[in-house]
Amino acid sequence: MENLDIHLIFPPQWSPFQPFLSTPALKAFLVERGFAVKQSDWNVEFYDYFISRQRLRVAIDRLDRYVKDLGPEHDSYRNQALLALGILSDFDRKSQQAKGLKSERCLRTIDEFYTAVTAFKRLLFAFSTAEPVVEVGTSSLSTSDVLSSIPSIDEFCSNPEINPFLSFFREKVRAVKSEPRYFGLSVIGQEQILAGLTLSRVLKEVFPDVPIVIGGSVFSRLVDKTNMISHFFKKYFDFVLRYEGESPLVELLECSDPFATPSSNLCLLKNGKLVKTKLAPQVTLEQIPVPDFSDLDLNSYYSPETVLPMLTTRGCYWDKCAFCYHGMIYGDRYRMLQPQTFAETIEELSEKYGVKHFALNDEAIPPKLFTHLPKTVAP
Repeated sequence: MENLDIHLIFPPQWSPFQPFLSTPALKAFLVERGFAVKQSDWNVEFYDYFISRQRLRVAIDRLDRYVKDLGPEHDSYRNQALLALGILSDFDRKSQQAKGLKSERCLRTIDEFYTAVTAFKRLLFAFSTAEPVVEVGTSSLSTSDVLSSIPSIDEFCSNPEINPFLSFFREKVRAVKSEPRYFGLSVIGQEQILAGLTLSRVLKEVFPDVPIVIGGSVFSRLVDKTNMISHFFKKYFDFVLRYEGESPLVELLECSDPFATPSSNLCLLKNGKLVKTKLAPQVTLEQIPVPDFSDLDLNSYYSPETVLPMLTTRGCYWDKCAFCYHGMIYGDRYRMLQPQTFAETIEELSEKYGVKHFALNDEAIPPKLFTHLPKTVAP
């Protein structure tokens, strides 16, 4: 793709069962306004890589070393290593069973589905046990205490011995053929922080002249809560795009020099100080076109049939829970998609991608909407 404006990337770790909605929604909005956009889901591709044959030898060697070197005080972990070695000794069969989770065949019987799910989880367990730091689950990522200090984050992001994301991203980034004007990373959960920072660092190494924009709820919160994040500017990324990204990304792509005249919703480092620009007016849900999944391989997800995500609302109609920050990314403003628009979106996606399964990823769906949806969505 020539003259690419932005390459949007969704990094690990998130659910490998369906695509996430952020980059498809952003791509649709930007393409409708004439921008050239590519998107990549490197989350699901990382799962394939993490439990792949190319990592098998290193995993087995590490596990053998743990079994040999760990003393009595580490019996629990030594037993886990022995269990992991047993799983990996049957790698070929387990790998085929796990791949079955991507095929409709595993739905023929409950036993076949259970076998596929179990094999996938056991491979994740075995390869995670071999890792010095990272533990990857189907819906979780444990990274010990790496996030507790900036030096430990820097060390993790540069050390391939403890960071399984590093070699994966080096392969992926070196394979990028079209240099965009910008790279955009979507980081919507704490589990993605270390992978996102590792990816941005690799992008800086390979494409030093391409600015990196990082967006999503995590970094939106961080720039509002602490100045410690200033350490990561320039070294890892150039801009944090705060809160919702649709219209601010349009402004950024239209701007000739965002360092000199920054556009809306940005946070950047200027003369050693964090600068936050004004917030753009939020778009209505009706202004956001049907999500564009066209350059994602929908058969790559660990699901027997394709499931596409949907949002019927942004924000929370309740918005009173002290522990929850969900509404913050949406400016604490609640918006609901009209039931008829939702029905038309479902119909268009179903027709375009041959999909009949949809996941409503809303944090809270109001009862009023539930009463209208069955009347508008055809069976």
